[in-house]
Amino acid sequence: MAVSRNTYAIGIACLLCFGCTRVPQADDCRVASIISQKIDKGIQWSQGCYEDEQVHCAVQSLLEQELVIDSAVQIALLNNPEIQAIFEEIGIAQAELVQAGLFQNPIFDAYVRFPDHHSLQLNTAFSVTQSFLDIFLIPLRKKIASVELEQTYLRVANAALNLAFDVQETFYNLQAEQIKQKLLSSLVQATDAANQLTVVQREQGNINDLELQSRMNEYLESKIAFATSQVELIRLRERMNKLLGLSSWGLCWQIINDLPALPEEEIPAECLESVALSQRLDLEVARREVERIARMLGVKQWWAYTNIAAGISTEHEAEGFQETGPDFSGAIPIFNYGQADRARLYAMYRQSQARQKALEIEVLSEVRAAREQLLVNRNLVLAYQKELLPLQGQIVSMSQRFYNTMALSVYKLLDAKRKELQMQINYKLNLKNYWISRVELDRALGGSLSLAIESYRQSICCETVEESQ
Repeated sequence: MAVSRNTYAIGIACLLCFGCTRVPQADDCRVASIISQKIDKGIQWSQGCYEDEQVHCAVQSLLEQELVIDSAVQIALLNNPEIQAIFEEIGIAQAELVQAGLFQNPIFDAYVRFPDHHSLQLNTAFSVTQSFLDIFLIPLRKKIASVELEQTYLRVANAALNLAFDVQETFYNLQAEQIKQKLLSSLVQATDAANQLTVVQREQGNINDLELQSRMNEYLESKIAFATSQVELIRLRERMNKLLGLSSWGLCWQIINDLPALPEEEIPAECLESVALSQRLDLEVARREVERIARMLGVKQWWAYTNIAAGISTEHEAEGFQETGPDFSGAIPIFNYGQADRARLYAMYRQSQARQKALEIEVLSEVRAAREQLLVNRNLVLAYQKELLPLQGQIVSMSQRFYNTMALSVYKLLDAKRKELQMQINYKLNLKNYWISRVELDRALGGSLSLAIESYRQSICCETVEESQ
């Protein structure tokens, strides 16, 4: 009977121990830290707490002001529902980590046999067994789940970074389209004036039909360009609404009208490829995937397929005797000892290594292409600033003087002004292309150019200090 009491006590203790296991509350501190280091912005995981109302008020406050690119990115990181959905992956991974650390539930077996003679008693047997392999498998499973949790943090942060870069690109496109539409409006007025003048002169017989039709064609083309710009402006505003996570409220936002000026000089671009290899989050996820699969090999050894369990059993026989003792069970790994699972994991391991290598090549290619595009676009903008725009301005000024002395027709003067407007449109578009290529370089590096380089330098310094120690 003493053994039976001990059995009950152990069973109750196990139930209490296992029953008190809870999934801890997942947080976004890791993601927030990464985003702060990469682009110096804040991010919040909405989990139905009091902080959500503060975030809502902050977003509304930003929308009431004229948006600059930094405030637009901040709104998107706080308000975009797709990012909030991706955040829930952290909760799933946290639960998986807890699950990996749990023992299997003990197995309770019982049977009752009724005697066929009234002098005999019921034959009953009870047993409780627990998997013995959990002692060895749980640490391995927890290491795998920890790597998966870290991968999840990196994936969420990478998705937030890509959202920030998408907002920046859309913002620059929207700015450029607003400027383009304003310049096209002036172009429509200029071509309309020329068209009306040709109509009057044609009625007076001063010009032929070809000149009339040519001026009318220029006017109609400018109107079509203006209407096309309006359509593109609508598309870009709606894309920005989607990125900012706006549905019905906050749709009356306005952005700053002009594109930022070209910086006086570029940030030194030494070691850009090394910076990207050390800072790209998707590349770090790929490295963790190689590590995760390597750790999975530990839980696919032959002994993991024995399913060894140990416990205690007691039997009350029909003759009135009671027997109590240990109970053991397990599988004999003859046919399945993990050979197929290990072969699959080895293939997955080699596959993950190849994908990591392919991604590294892709990252290096993206960095080189983005850097070259940035320099080309910068040279184009400088060409417009230093040569093309000043030259076209001189042409318009000289045309105005010749027109004042009646040495130049009004059509030539209008043509010069039309070309100047088109030159300004092209300049703004090239300036936009420069800033978009700057965003693409940030994307290729895995963060803001200046912050990525600074973070890389700090990591190199830390490695140097550790090696010296």
